[in-house]
Order: sequence, then C-alpha cells, then structure tokens
Amino acid sequence: MSRSCNSLLALHSAYPVLDYAASDDEVEGCMAQVCDICGKGSMVGNTISHAHNVTKRRFHPNLKSVRTTVGGQSKRMRVCTRCLRSGRVTKTTR
Repeated sequence: MSRSCNSLLALHSAYPVLDYAASDDEVEGCMAQVCDICGKGSMVGNTISHAHNVTKRRFHPNLKSVRTTVGGQSKRMRVCTRCLRSGRVTKTTR
C-alpha cells in the first residue's frame, strides 16, 4: 500500500511551521567554546591512530571562568589562559 505524493504533502502541511529566531539575550547567554576577549574558538583537526586511521576531532581552547570588572560592574567571563597570562584581563574579588 503506497501513498501518493499529494497525501504525503497534505500530511506534512497539517503541522505548523515554526520560525524560531534567537533574541540577543539568548545569543549572548550561550555557552560556546569561545574566549570573550580575543575570540579564540574551537578548531578542527584529525586524530591519527598507529594504523594511520584518520578521524575528525575538535581542539577546544583552554577557557577559565573569571570574575572581572567591565564598565564598573563585576561580570563573569570565559577567558582563555593566554589572555590571563598576557594581562589582558585583571581578576577582581567579589
């Protein structure tokens, strides 16, 4: 028993299509693997086994959650260790 294309189209059109657009608050609050200072993010590379089997992998930056002062307010930021070592970010206390 097979359905015709029109019946399948009618079946799928019965469900509403939702257009979802993320607001600025949702985008800012996401937990991406990106440094808030320099913008360093994940890189893609290969894992190579002893038998030379190649598979894809991701290299993530070494991010630390740091409390710092931004615009006179204390804010928690995700900063890579290179930015911490070079002094681009100064830690603050609570």
